[in-house]
Amino acid sequence: MVLATWAVLAVPAATARADGYCDFVEGVASSESALLFSPELFASYGYLDQGPVITVPEASGDDTRLTAGVSYRLSGIVEGIAVKSRARADCDRHRALGRLQRSTVYRGLAARARVLDDAVERADRILELVDRDFKERRATAQEVTATRLRVDEIRALAAATRTEIVRLGMVKGAKGGNSQSAIRDYYAADDEMQRQEGRLRRLQAWDVSVRVGYDAFTGPIDDDENPLFAAVTVGFNLGALFQGPAEERAASGRRRYIREEQPGNSEPSMRQLRLAARQEKQRADETAVLVEDLERQLAELKEVGGDTGRRYREMVWFELVKIKAEHEYHEAYAAGLAELAGGAE
Repeated sequence: MVLATWAVLAVPAATARADGYCDFVEGVASSESALLFSPELFASYGYLDQGPVITVPEASGDDTRLTAGVSYRLSGIVEGIAVKSRARADCDRHRALGRLQRSTVYRGLAARARVLDDAVERADRILELVDRDFKERRATAQEVTATRLRVDEIRALAAATRTEIVRLGMVKGAKGGNSQSAIRDYYAADDEMQRQEGRLRRLQAWDVSVRVGYDAFTGPIDDDENPLFAAVTVGFNLGALFQGPAEERAASGRRRYIREEQPGNSEPSMRQLRLAARQEKQRADETAVLVEDLERQLAELKEVGGDTGRRYREMVWFELVKIKAEHEYHEAYAAGLAELAGGAE
């Protein structure tokens, strides 16, 4: 058993992944379990004052005693496995939380990108037209510069949105379909982590150890004496009898805390999801009003002819693109949050 355990510990550690949090928790678990899996060397040497009821072999006139050997906690093997299982559950929970947070943001960014990508093509055509007007002396250098700045702004917004989408990566369920199950996956991962933590706490009540070593007084040893010893010790903490109700209370409290209360800025609860959905919906309604107003202005400017009318229409169109991109983002984001809140009920 010892050799098999050492063989497991001798396996090289896995190379670091892009997920730093999982590397952190699993690395800590590997460090902790290395102590639990491994045997312990012990030794003691000192003076022992012999009482009158203890018979000391006549061959030894020395009251100093040497004890040394190896101790191995068999219960440490199970405890070490539990430590690693808890780390895996923590990593799965972290990944589920990441998928949950990214799934709705991904939908919003994709909606914004569609608007901006279409706008970039038209913006380039507008810039080409203004450059041509400048060469034909129908536009000033100031108008060309202003148009170029507006086009560059649209390009920058489109590039930033695409960069953010790439950073989020291709998340399972991010494009819809499985978005309602994202919150349930996160809650299931959190429940599993709580279960592994409770299992580890219960295992700590047991202590099963094997001790092998040498124990003798210093000095000449009688041929009939054998200084070697071997012993198995079993310990059980009676506090384990009271852990059951406490673990049930802890699991129930954690479920309520995570689902309904305010666990933290990075961990969503039902209350947070509903509040965020309302806020995003309000923002989507506000931007919808702006979009409608700018579209109305753009329609009215169609009646204004000539280069001046076209310049005004282009200015309004650039503003419309930015507001419409934000509107599409907030609308898609709000819809995703509403689906998550509905999928958790």
